[in-house]
Amino acid sequence: MNVVWRTEWIKPYETPWSILEKFIFANGIERNDLLRSIGINEVQALKGSVIGNKWKDLFNLSGFDNVKLSNILGSNLVHMNNVNISSLTLPFNNFRIPNKNWFNGHLRWCERCIGDGYHSWFHQFTLINKCLIHNTPLLDKCPSCQTQIPFLFSDNRLSSPFICKCGYMLADFTHRRWREWDKNYDTLIHNALEELKVFKSKDLTEQWLFIPKYTDMELFKVKPTTHFHCDRISQMTKENISLREQDKNTRIFMENKSIFRSIEKYLLNNYLIGHRHCINQLTELKKEEGKEFPAICPYAYAYIFWRKSSLSLNYFYRTNHRCDIGDPPRKGFEVPTKLIQEELHTILNESVRQYSNATEIELNYIMNKITARFCLNFFHEWLNLAIEGSRNMTVPGWRQIVRMKDNSFPRIAFKIINLDNHINTIICHELPHKIGRIGLSNLSNSCCPNQSKKIRKKIREMDSYLPLQNAIKLFENPSVENKNLLHYVDNYISRFNFLNF
Repeated sequence: MNVVWRTEWIKPYETPWSILEKFIFANGIERNDLLRSIGINEVQALKGSVIGNKWKDLFNLSGFDNVKLSNILGSNLVHMNNVNISSLTLPFNNFRIPNKNWFNGHLRWCERCIGDGYHSWFHQFTLINKCLIHNTPLLDKCPSCQTQIPFLFSDNRLSSPFICKCGYMLADFTHRRWREWDKNYDTLIHNALEELKVFKSKDLTEQWLFIPKYTDMELFKVKPTTHFHCDRISQMTKENISLREQDKNTRIFMENKSIFRSIEKYLLNNYLIGHRHCINQLTELKKEEGKEFPAICPYAYAYIFWRKSSLSLNYFYRTNHRCDIGDPPRKGFEVPTKLIQEELHTILNESVRQYSNATEIELNYIMNKITARFCLNFFHEWLNLAIEGSRNMTVPGWRQIVRMKDNSFPRIAFKIINLDNHINTIICHELPHKIGRIGLSNLSNSCCPNQSKKIRKKIREMDSYLPLQNAIKLFENPSVENKNLLHYVDNYISRFNFLNF
């Protein structure tokens, strides 16, 4: 195959994404056409025009024939990939996490790098959120259409090379062609690799514990926020090491429940202290007879749906407030804050595996700190949309709630240090949570529609229209009026269901 290509256009730590984008640009061919010509036998045997994403993977390059790919590029791209990925993940080989999970599934890039035709594995590495070469924030969605681009050799979100389907040019080589592709990045990349040394601990008594998705390289540099010391001998004598695994899960459940209750009490006694009547009005579904449901207080809205989503409750209105958290699990791992149950389970498993002699008090310290931080941050996320949501009487869809969860999960890492044979120290590194566009500073009591004493008194005198009461009323008296009431309340409740929940 006669192609336009120079091996000098491949730079250290470059991903196959920009290498192949440059190749199809220089040769004026389509992505699928290239993949079919140098793909493995299974790809070449595909009928029709559709090639599945599993063959377009850029992490393992499993859809490409390595010999053919090496022949046209003059380099063994598969081998380069493996070396680059391994060198970035080497400091964390104590984690039982697949290498692929350390890298983002959608494209992240530096505008200045991509302007030179360069996209690095540094940019895809989940712990790095700024370009280590240019010290600029990484982009993770098209600035024009705000859509993420899959990290694949795919036409899904790209049209021509380096161009989003909306027409936005990630890089424009129309006139410059490939003049910038020869730029020497060796020194810049060497400096970037020096920065990565912050991950590597020279002390074998130190171990890092964190969730990669919610971790930033800056965490390893910031001054610790707290130190927790645990005398292992005294703690181990207090613990019954013969307790069954299920007993441990029960105690974890109760610890998580206690932390959530503490945060809930803190919110009620501080941020929500003047809005108990507003909360009661919405959770009891109170209204005046013959009239529509009244306006919703933003504070009550934020609290009630923060609680519903955190605990993954089926209902926002009151059923049995004291027991809605439920009982400890009969088997398996479970926590009341189900929204972050998977993350807490990951932390627990990594703690036990990496730090096999950890005591329960140490595990509880780590998981409780994560839970408390998340719950507070997540409440702020709900405050950010409380004014609009309470006014429109709607709640966000489940996808948006997942984004709120991701924004709220604390950027936190724990360094566990074995000081001697029986004393351990857990050092917590944490980045501050960025409160959103509204937050508490712009959400004042004036936003609450229930501030006057007259309205508060009216709320106390309102009747409750909970579904069970309405159903009983309809059963006792199946009148048209009661049927319409039941239908009206059900429609009102449906406005506050999380889609795909």
